[in-house]
Amino acid sequence: MQKKQKIIVTFLGAVALLIAIFWLIGHGRESTDDATMEAHATPISSKVPGYVSALNVRDNQVVKKGDVLVEIDPRDYQLKLDAAKALYASAEASAKNAEINARRQLAIGHAAGTQKDIDNATTAQGTAKAVMDNARAQLALAEKDLADTKIVAPEDGVITMRTAELGAYASTGQTLFTLVGNERWVVANFKEVQITNMLAGQPVDITVDAYPSLKLKGHVDSIQRGTGARFSAFPAENATGNFVKIVQRVPVKIILDTPVPDDVVLGPGLSVHPTVHTNAKPEPVHTA
Repeated sequence: MQKKQKIIVTFLGAVALLIAIFWLIGHGRESTDDATMEAHATPISSKVPGYVSALNVRDNQVVKKGDVLVEIDPRDYQLKLDAAKALYASAEASAKNAEINARRQLAIGHAAGTQKDIDNATTAQGTAKAVMDNARAQLALAEKDLADTKIVAPEDGVITMRTAELGAYASTGQTLFTLVGNERWVVANFKEVQITNMLAGQPVDITVDAYPSLKLKGHVDSIQRGTGARFSAFPAENATGNFVKIVQRVPVKIILDTPVPDDVVLGPGLSVHPTVHTNAKPEPVHTA
């Protein structure tokens, strides 16, 4: 009987020891599976309509800031620019002529003319100047439209979701593809009871489901001022008689401190598992 009691006591002691070990390991740490990798995804579209005359990118191609990605047929816009230049030259000549006439009329004054002649010359000068200013604006607009036929990369990144095709017609504002930037961060949706001791600057260990052996380091950048449900398209309405309390999730932005290896593809939306060390002293967070 005593032997059996000793076994039971030993077993209970081992269980208690395991519980204590797991508690110590998990104490001061908060983790979640509800987290994804994020990145800037910029829809690239044309500012001017026209047919695609040059397509310099393919799916998943790496591009640099300033690279010409797509060219819209520039011939129509070149003709509009030529017409705007001719119109401006004509308006400029008319404005100069009106200015000369106005100066001449003011110089001779009432000796060889009337006040009405002076007023008419001054009015004609002002009108000619307004026409020239309008022609200058039209010229600048034509130059801008011609320049906009070349669509360039706004930042370094990778081309995704390409729908542009050579020879196809591109409308103004139509998304031709999406440019995913190189910056990466994690958005983790922690339970509201997990953010009690969470502060900006605390270190974070991150694992990626797609790369189990990859271990990343990061830090808490910021905690959203509001739950994810509150800012959803259809926020919950709790002012009803059948209210049931549900633990809310709070998005936390985590910045990566570890450089991502070149052979690792960390696209936005990948599942990650962050663990925040809430017992660690927060490091100062530097904002740009």
